[in-house]
Amino acid sequence: MKTLILSLLFSVLAWAEVPEHLYLKEAPPIQLPNSARYMVYLETSENPVGKRSPRPFWIEHLEIPLASLQEDIGAKMAPEIRESMIFQNAEGVKMVRWILNPEDTKYANEIIEKMKDKGLNLEKKRYFIGYSTSSRSCIVQDPKTGTTFSIKSSTNQTAGNWNDKKETVRAARAGRLMNDHIERDRKSGHNSALGIINEPLAYYMPEVDQGIIIRQYEHFLRPNQDKKLVPVFAFIHRAEFYAAKAGYDVTQPGATQEFIEKTLAKWGGIASAELFMHYGIIYNSPHGQNFLVEVDKNERPTGKLFARDYADSHLYEPIFKRSTAGRAALAHYRTFTSGSNEIVSSNFRLIFGPYHNGTYNKPSWVHNEALLIDAYRDAVNDRIQTTLKLSNPSASLSNANGTVNNYWGATYNLEENKDLKEWIKDPVYTARAAQSRVSPAEGRVRSEMKPVAKPVIRSCRMLMSSI
Repeated sequence: MKTLILSLLFSVLAWAEVPEHLYLKEAPPIQLPNSARYMVYLETSENPVGKRSPRPFWIEHLEIPLASLQEDIGAKMAPEIRESMIFQNAEGVKMVRWILNPEDTKYANEIIEKMKDKGLNLEKKRYFIGYSTSSRSCIVQDPKTGTTFSIKSSTNQTAGNWNDKKETVRAARAGRLMNDHIERDRKSGHNSALGIINEPLAYYMPEVDQGIIIRQYEHFLRPNQDKKLVPVFAFIHRAEFYAAKAGYDVTQPGATQEFIEKTLAKWGGIASAELFMHYGIIYNSPHGQNFLVEVDKNERPTGKLFARDYADSHLYEPIFKRSTAGRAALAHYRTFTSGSNEIVSSNFRLIFGPYHNGTYNKPSWVHNEALLIDAYRDAVNDRIQTTLKLSNPSASLSNANGTVNNYWGATYNLEENKDLKEWIKDPVYTARAAQSRVSPAEGRVRSEMKPVAKPVIRSCRMLMSSI
């Protein structure tokens, strides 16, 4: 108990805030999209660890020549975001608005000093409107176009227990590589519950080992968007509210837990399985801030759980190396010295921590955590078996379940799971493929024996002549 009290006290003491002089004195020139405004409210007011101000503020930036930076653009970047980040100055030079974290008192000065050595005197400028979240990321809006996105940049103080969150070039590059792996090579299957928040744009300054990375929320970019995103920590904190919206009588004992079992626990299991099966990604810290529940205009869950900040994960090499971008990411991650981004290739544990936060307290509506764990684990198993299309419908995937610091878990031993092991070696493993391994070719009908198509090779000259 003493340790818990000290931890909570430290959280409050370390809870940095935006300097008062940056807050707008009047209404911003343009309103946030409904989905973004809803998220800002939840991020700042519904975190059980602490609250932050939802007021808009000037988020300052440095204007740096694009030629002095490295730009990293993903395939699925919304062009209007880059158009907000880059402008042409009076001399015709393309400049990048390097957005600064409003709570930082260290890392912006490093950039200013480095640029001064190059003969460029930088001053902090104001253009974007910013909004706080429960972490160091900020929601950013272009006051002229209304384009809204999220950005992570370095800061030496922020919300929570982490006083120094430098966004290194290596960390920003890791996020971009993970994003490319998911977006360019999405070939392994359809996501039924999992949604992905992209990080399609980053800028690097190797001289000071700093980067900024942009997080793109499609919900912010679509006009008249009715669907909104709820951070899992807020969904848990307001569980009775969302259960009532879904038609549950929350005055009845166990009703709220049943709602969570059928929604968040189930979707968390499916999302964990899909991240693993389709992309080889295993979160090492899938807490309530790394996932968001999608709700409709009536605040009823839609069945989608969106993942973000997925660079903070273990990479499962046999699946990850199937894509070109995945192989590049593996090579990049091997340069890390931290064990938090471990590359794993044998047994694995899928975990989910919806109420894992700074307090480690279970919500009051939890009356039987074993049922929540079972709902999560069963959903993992069902999704994996659906993906594998097991030849034996009664086959079960053996796993050990339980909690680790309030994370729900399902651990898999590949030696005991022959079907899973076989699928990892051969991603097109299906019931038909399993059957073909045990039945002679002459016993199969001709329609099952499809010829292998020969590749068509055309010379550059032939290609040019056909244009």
